[in-house]
Amino acid sequence: MTKIHSHTLPIGADIVDAFCLMQKGFTDQFVYYDKQRACRYMGLGRCIALPTLDEAESELEGPVEQPPVYFSFNRFDAENPAPADELFEAFPRLKFMLPEIVLIENERGTLLQVNSLGPVYPGRIERFARQALAAPPRCRESVPYRLEPDSREAWRDAVGAGLAAIEAGRVDKVVLSRRQRLVATRPFSSKDLLVNLIDGPARGTVLLYRYADVFFCGCTPELLVRKRGAELESMCLAGTCPAGGSEDERARLAAELMADP
Repeated sequence: MTKIHSHTLPIGADIVDAFCLMQKGFTDQFVYYDKQRACRYMGLGRCIALPTLDEAESELEGPVEQPPVYFSFNRFDAENPAPADELFEAFPRLKFMLPEIVLIENERGTLLQVNSLGPVYPGRIERFARQALAAPPRCRESVPYRLEPDSREAWRDAVGAGLAAIEAGRVDKVVLSRRQRLVATRPFSSKDLLVNLIDGPARGTVLLYRYADVFFCGCTPELLVRKRGAELESMCLAGTCPAGGSEDERARLAAELMADP
């Protein structure tokens, strides 16, 4: 049995500002930030990584009873034996990872959680709280870039291969993706991209996992997870239909798709 000590206390700090200040020196960095509601978790460091939570026991400490916040990161098709691309292969495959520090914003307010495999030393809590409260306001900056066009010929070949597989009856549906390369005109960090997604016009939930010098960051409009008491809710919406030959036909097809159970 692995015993986790989690000390949680309220802090009057902006968690994004605190994260931007405190992230230096931590190899693992996680962000789950819902832009529509206070369901926001930002983790720094690695207390422990676990393959399952069955053998984990929590000792809740501090003025707020907050269970430890675990993060996870893996491929969408985690069981696919084919290798991922070279950037994704740089990440460790994590089932459950408990950061050393978690900055939280939820219905209780803004919280600081410090995790340890033994009783949490009061000096660590005080030091991290001071850092969070001393964080200066973040600054959003635009990063100029140029786009390197991908191969149209390679795209047409992929479409042709997909259509041939459908016609041969080997698959019913294919979802193709493109990989495009952006080249920034100056160096930038994961923090720059994170702040732009949180403070910019992007809608949905902002995600980040940084491991050493490689990071995965994005913003999805889908509801990934919502917790209300003992209930968890998720909504992954995906569907396809013909494009339609007119605006009226497109509207009708879209309405039929949205109404399809």
